[in-house]
Amino acid sequence: DPRAALDEVGTLLEKVRELWTDGSSWSAEERAVRQRELVDQYFRVFVPAVAFSGVQLGLSLAAFVTLLAALNLSHRGYDDVARLAEAFAPLAPLVDAINPTLGNAAIALAGVELLAPLLIAASLAAAPAAAASLKARLEGWGLPDRLLPPTDPPPAS
Repeated sequence: DPRAALDEVGTLLEKVRELWTDGSSWSAEERAVRQRELVDQYFRVFVPAVAFSGVQLGLSLAAFVTLLAALNLSHRGYDDVARLAEAFAPLAPLVDAINPTLGNAAIALAGVELLAPLLIAASLAAAPAAAASLKARLEGWGLPDRLLPPTDPPPAS
């Protein structure tokens, strides 16, 4: 849950501070344990945040592309704004100077902004599944273990 991850940010920052300020006085075993705790907590914060951001970005882009395609295919949007601007003499030259595709892109972007509450709610609903998938992928790559320094020295060659 992204909201639960946000609750851990404060303690994560405290652990980073402890590692940097007090870490040199710890034994090798204590340092390894604390590094493991830090990396595990970092992943508890990082994975849901990245998953939520990825889902939200994907949904926002999909909404933008869908709205832009609908405007371009229907010949609505910018064309309607251009016709309305003809009634207002000061606006007509400004609107005529805009490329219709850019005009439709601006309208689609405004539509995404209007849809933002729905997109955020959908992102929050989809984030746990995305986080589980991302966590499984990262673990498949050997993370977070690969981020930790080796606890034993490498064997001599």
